[in-house]
Amino acid sequence: MAKQYEKKLKINPEILKKGYSGPDMEVVYYTDKKTGQRGKLRRSTLNAKGKGATSLIKDEIQGLLRKIAILRDGGCVLRDCPDTGKCFGWKNNGELVLQAEHLISRSHSNTYGDMRNIVCLCRGHHGTFKPNNSMRYWNAIERVIGPSRWTWVKRNEEDYARKQTYKMDWKMVKYSLEQELKTYETKNN
Repeated sequence: MAKQYEKKLKINPEILKKGYSGPDMEVVYYTDKKTGQRGKLRRSTLNAKGKGATSLIKDEIQGLLRKIAILRDGGCVLRDCPDTGKCFGWKNNGELVLQAEHLISRSHSNTYGDMRNIVCLCRGHHGTFKPNNSMRYWNAIERVIGPSRWTWVKRNEEDYARKQTYKMDWKMVKYSLEQELKTYETKNN
């Protein structure tokens, strides 16, 4: 279902006459400033993911991060926190959906593939609890990951805020994560 946004902006009427539509189109509602009339504009959504070699390897890295986080954390890290509620976000078959949460934005290359930046969360804590209870979420995360890792996160957030950029060798990041996954799989067998 298309998201609807209320916008107050001037739209070229010629755009509306062309009748753009399609399954990937987003409906945006607007109000003309001069006339006060409401209308709607359809526009295509942006592709969220690239299709280049870097995007593909980062998808593989994300999969490795998820597998390692599940093995390392043993499930959602907030499962035992009384102030965050019970885990939720189940598949139809009754399996809890687990995800790798990047504590520092995924757009920050330096920490993208670093397991210190990752915690395992259930879909409910990741997609619903975190955005709706930000302060409680971050307080719980700080307690769960401990002071030394929390200090590391804060130090790297400062780099991110200063727009510090790093050139990454994504193949090397992937290789090191594959090796780390092997050690966790060996421990659990």
